[in-house]
Amino acid sequence: MKSFFYRYAQFFMGFGFGLVLAGGLMLAGSAKDTPPSRAEIEALARSYGMVYKDEVLVLGGTGGNTPPPVEPQEPVEQEPQPIRVYIPWGTTSEEIAVILAQEKVIRDPEVFSERVRARGVSTKLRAGYYDFTPDLTVDEIIDLLLIPGKEASQ
Repeated sequence: MKSFFYRYAQFFMGFGFGLVLAGGLMLAGSAKDTPPSRAEIEALARSYGMVYKDEVLVLGGTGGNTPPPVEPQEPVEQEPQPIRVYIPWGTTSEEIAVILAQEKVIRDPEVFSERVRARGVSTKLRAGYYDFTPDLTVDEIIDLLLIPGKEASQ
């Protein structure tokens, strides 16, 4: 009776040869990789905001005649002021479009009326006082008009 290794000798020879070949290919492939040059390392470090110690300028320290740096002032952004519009009771969607165009809430009353008809809410727009900001879309304006506005007694 033949032993186990003798019976599968061809398999073990192929397996061993494959391991040796794979190791050789790995060594050959890794020989092509070269470490990055000093210039490449510096460029990568500078892209991350790193500098050499002697390149750092000490602010507020003693010595030197340099005036303190002037910090740039950020422009103060004012929030857009809301536009208060009153929609009277019984106003049609076309009349609402004209009112919104007169108050400069929308640019084109036809676009507003068309969008109201497309959404099927022409009879659901509510009366009252509404505050609109200039950056609202037509759909956002329509959504606001579907919610009851502040009472007309204001």
